[in-house]
Parts: sequence; C-alpha cells; structure tokens
Amino acid sequence: MNSVIVDLDGTLITGHDWGEDFDSFYEHLLERVPVLWCLDLVELLAKTHKIIFVTARSERCRHMTKLQLNNWLSFPYELYMRSNTDLRPDWEVKKEITENLMHDNKIDFCIDDNPENCAMFKSLGIPCLHVF
Repeated sequence: MNSVIVDLDGTLITGHDWGEDFDSFYEHLLERVPVLWCLDLVELLAKTHKIIFVTARSERCRHMTKLQLNNWLSFPYELYMRSNTDLRPDWEVKKEITENLMHDNKIDFCIDDNPENCAMFKSLGIPCLHVF
C-alpha cells in the first residue's frame, strides 16, 4: 500500500504558532481542534493509503498527540516526531525522517502548511499539497 505523509499543526490540526515558548504550546496542545476538511480528506485517503504523520512536535508530547489523533481518527497510522533535544528547523527534521521512510515506503504525496517543508518534499521528488 502506498503512503501519504501528513503534517499536524497548521494542517490537520488548527494552529502552527509555535513561537519561542514551547512549554506554553505543549501546555495548550489538547485545546487544539482538527481542521475538518483536512480530517475528511485524510479519512478518505486512509482507505487506499497508509497514513504517516510527520510532525515537528517533540517526543515529549507523544502521549498527548496520540490522544488527540485517536479521538478523531478511525484508522491505523504511523507517527514520527522529533527527539526532545532536536532544535533543528522543521524542514531539516522532516527531511531526515522522510528520507528514512522512503527506504520502505512508496510515498505518493505529502500534505503540509510550511512552504519550506513543501520545497523540501519537492527536492526529494515527492509532490506536496500546500495547505494555507
């Protein structure tokens, strides 16, 4: 089964305003809600594709992130996150994760709100649906 990579914040989930205060962002994580049209799209895609969530969120919020996703989704998925100590730009983290995923997955396309991430996916030869 082919795969689709989907971003979380600003794409599937409202908000992408990380700012400089990660503690505050994580503290209010469960207040965020899904972007309904994107949630519907991903639900449809899950019927024919493996859904792989690749997020810039750190591992420290894996439990909360899975609570969110499991509350909204009715299909299995994979979730990849940055390590707790990784402060690289979003696109660098996602590039490394995506390159590793490409070894075992045929990735049809990605869905992301960050123009830098979209450009990175393009550089890897993966089409990207740019959400804004």
